[in-house]
Amino acid sequence: MSAITLKFGGSTLNGPESIKRVSRLIALKSKQARSFVVVSALKGSTEALIAISRSTATEALAQFDALIERHRLTHGRDRRRHLA
Repeated sequence: MSAITLKFGGSTLNGPESIKRVSRLIALKSKQARSFVVVSALKGSTEALIAISRSTATEALAQFDALIERHRLTHGRDRRRHLA
């Protein structure tokens, strides 16, 4: 069986529908070949983390909370318990 690498991030992970589309593609490709999947940050996450690193402690906490909330809403459930 052949092998393929699939890499997703940024605009390919910009919301629930795109995440579902990527999931379906991974499932399909996994049936066709041995698959290695690389998933990076949701769209805008890297930029947000850079901005957080340049902020004051108080600003950083608020920005980090906003980033967590965006991910929670994107995934449709509370992910905070996994970040603790």
